[in-house]
Amino acid sequence: MCRSASFRVLPDRVLYSRIGDSHEQIVKEHQLRVTASYDFDVLGVPVEFVPPDGDYTLPFDRWEFHLDATVARADLPSWYSARRARQQCLDAMPDWWSYHAVDAGFHMCDTDYTLIAHQGSPMICVTGGAILVCGKSRPNIIQSGGDVLVRGKASPRITQNAGDIHIRGRGRPIIIQYGGKVHAYDDSRPKIVQSGGQVYTFDDSQPTITQSAGQVFTYDDSRPKIVKSGGQVYTFGENHPKIVQSGGLVLTCDNSYPSIIQSGGEVRTFDNSLPSVTQSGGEVHVNGKNQPKIKRVSK
Repeated sequence: MCRSASFRVLPDRVLYSRIGDSHEQIVKEHQLRVTASYDFDVLGVPVEFVPPDGDYTLPFDRWEFHLDATVARADLPSWYSARRARQQCLDAMPDWWSYHAVDAGFHMCDTDYTLIAHQGSPMICVTGGAILVCGKSRPNIIQSGGDVLVRGKASPRITQNAGDIHIRGRGRPIIIQYGGKVHAYDDSRPKIVQSGGQVYTFDDSQPTITQSAGQVFTYDDSRPKIVKSGGQVYTFGENHPKIVQSGGLVLTCDNSYPSIIQSGGEVRTFDNSLPSVTQSGGEVHVNGKNQPKIKRVSK
């Protein structure tokens, strides 16, 4: 997916999509003629006008102007002026924003669509395409496909059946997950109730996960808190998850050192992992030369 906002700059105007935000979608929507050799006079120069650090709450005049990565400067037509093109895109931004930004009401995000939820509490059904949730917005999202990107301090409520969710910055979404994938990065702290699908935790993220099925994979310095009655948890890197386990499977790998309170289920340790297990039930299987700390207590 191209970065929002995407434009095609022609000698006398700039074009954008009212639906999505790829340069291909602009060609399709405006019915531009595609020839064997690329013709800038017909298809325009593909450019992107994007906010620094993905902060879509910034004023348009602080956004950054870039050539699309597919275009070499040596190939640009003689009529093209970067300064003029930037001003043309800046002038077109209010119209572009009116088609893509949502802050209230009900909206559909389908294949090739791009939406930005920057404030308010809109209701959004995502079956395809991509939606960016930013600012302090609190949308209610039902997802069966596509991509949801959460940034900043946004706190959406998401029911996920399929598709991908990416959480960056200090995002605080609440997610009911039946399928699909959730990726938590940076200092994000999502709350996830998982009965299917996969969750991946990276960086310094600190998700809280209630797991009855599905899979959780923890990496880097992430510190998830997991209450599990089923499913699988895999710990990698040097992360330190805290797990309360009454069922399911935990596999500890690399140099991870999870803290586990176990009343049921199974723990398997690998590599140099050093889990600390307080056990009143369940099973612990040690593989290799690692030496988990196991404290057995009565129920």
